[in-house]
Formats: sequence, structure tokens, C-alpha cells
Amino acid sequence: KQWYQRRVRGKHVLDLVFGYYGKPSHIRVDGGASQSAFILEQVSSLSAVELERSECVEGSLMGAALLAGLGAGLYTSLDHIKRDVVLQCTRVYKSGGSDDELREGYDAWRESAERCVDWTKKLP
Repeated sequence: KQWYQRRVRGKHVLDLVFGYYGKPSHIRVDGGASQSAFILEQVSSLSAVELERSECVEGSLMGAALLAGLGAGLYTSLDHIKRDVVLQCTRVYKSGGSDDELREGYDAWRESAERCVDWTKKLP
């Protein structure tokens, strides 16, 4: 039951982010959690967005190193870095299709959450 509730809340967060920024066609992921196929499969299923796991596990470290190289004169511009540094994906995770049970639970959760907003203002 707790795992299901976490999935519903995770979907809510993704919907908020996509509502604000727009839904991307794909997302490139890196870092510790990206090494878990289970987590990536769940996020792809919840978001219905293709996830690409980068071959570089530590993207932040790579970015810092590339910017240091720019500062040290190894690269002449950000465009130079984009042109010369190509990071490959090791695996792509795609949504497995619709999850009707999750969608129904999510709709019920959103409805109940909306009822809770400003509930104190409705008291006599």
C-alpha cells in the first residue's frame, strides 16, 4: 500500500513539473538512483516519457570538469564542448503503456487533495 501511495505522489510531482515547464519528449538521467532499473522503469511508467540513462553516472562531476576545462582554456566555448564531448546513453527506458489502476487511484487522490485545500475557510 505504501509503495502505491508513493507512486501516486510521484505522479503528482511529475504532473506539476510538466504542467509548469511542459512535457519533454525524453529525459536524460544520471547519478546514483539512475543505476536502479526498477526506479527508472517506475518513473518512465508514471511520466510516460522515455528516460535515457547516461553512460556517465556522475553528470554533475562531468559538468564541473568540463567547465573547469573551459576556464583553463582547454575549450574555447560552450559550443566547443557541445561539439567535442558526446555522452552516450547506456539504456533507454520506455513507458510500458497505461496503468489504469494507478490512473484511477491518482484521480481519486487528486480529488481528495483538492477538497482539503482551504478547508478551514469553509468552517462557520
